[in-house]
Amino acid sequence: ILIATGSIDGAWPGIEKACILYPDYVDLHFYKGLILYLKDMFKEALEVFDYCLEMGEANLQYLTQKGVGSFQALHYKGCCFEKLGQIEEAARCYAMAASQSKSFNSPVEALRELMTKHKNLFSPLTEDCDDQMLIAKALNLNSAKNK
Repeated sequence: ILIATGSIDGAWPGIEKACILYPDYVDLHFYKGLILYLKDMFKEALEVFDYCLEMGEANLQYLTQKGVGSFQALHYKGCCFEKLGQIEEAARCYAMAASQSKSFNSPVEALRELMTKHKNLFSPLTEDCDDQMLIAKALNLNSAKNK
């Protein structure tokens, strides 16, 4: 509720305590990462989203929101990398997030916007470039660079 109402500073102390009480509850760590992101603490948020990805969503002790240990954490990693100016890494995270969920549109929208805004880093998008082509293009960009 505090995040939804924009009370980030009010949510911060509570989420810290909740993560200490329930260290294996991925949702709490995801919200901690989200709060850090909203507080412009992008490097710290990246660490938390990485931890969410390590934890995954397999802990059946808790009711877990779909994606907080996978595609949603990857999406926000992309957001952090974008804010830090690491555009190609952001594109890779957005593409990975989009490839893990066909119904979560935020990473596809972010990837399309990123590739349009940073034309100097990416080859031009064609009019017929659908979501799957866009994702493949972003993932191939990174793999081609690593060769």
